Formats: sequence, structure tokens, C-alpha cells
Amino acid sequence: MSSYQHSSDIVGNFIGSGAGFATLRDYAKLGVLYLNDGIWNGEQLLPTGWVDYATTATHTGTSYAACFRTNIDGRFPSLPAETAWAAGASDNRVFILRRHRLTVAVSNESDHPMDLVALDKMIAAAIATFA
Repeated sequence: MSSYQHSSDIVGNFIGSGAGFATLRDYAKLGVLYLNDGIWNGEQLLPTGWVDYATTATHTGTSYAACFRTNIDGRFPSLPAETAWAAGASDNRVFILRRHRLTVAVSNESDHPMDLVALDKMIAAAIATFA
């Protein structure tokens, strides 16, 4: 992720709640890292077991996992329950569909909310086409 930049506060401390910036292509690479269980170019970058933990709902009664949201609540009705995604400002998202070996990165640089129904249909079409 060569384009990634993390924001800091006025004295130089990293902002831990977010504020990371990268190209859409680099965010898609993050999804691929998770598809490959934390391995990139043959090197284990994430601890063994982290991907399972980070993409599985861990808070009882919620769809929240460690760092990701999951589709356990059916927010995206056409997608599998184990779908996980990271979401950022302006509805930018990186979806990780491990069973289908597919990652989808979408950007919404607009003041208008993303059409989540259309997004659901688009990702379902991608699964049908590529997975």
C-alpha cells in the first residue's frame, strides 16, 4: 500500500480512530491481504488466526468484528452472512468475500450517501461473474 498516509494531530501523534488515506487500488490490496489469510508475496504479515478473528462478528448481538463489519444482520441481503467490510468517510468501503475469493473496493467522493441497494446488487453480480 504505497499510497497510504495516516493523519496525526497537531503534535504528531497518530490518530488511532481512523484518518487513513490511500488510493482505491491500495485499499483493494488490503482486501486481498485478508483474502490470503494475512500472507502477501509469500510472507506472513498478519498473525495466524487474525483474519478469522477480525472478520467474524465478535460482539454479541451486533455485526461488528475487530476492525470490520459483517453481514450477519443481512444489511446486504444478496451477500453471504460472512461477508466483511471496512467502511470509511464518504461511504468508501472494502468488501472481503473470503468464500468467493473476491474483494471489492468502492469509493464515493460525494456529499450524497451511497445507494446501498445498488451496491448490494453490483457485488452480487460480481460474485456471479467472477467467483
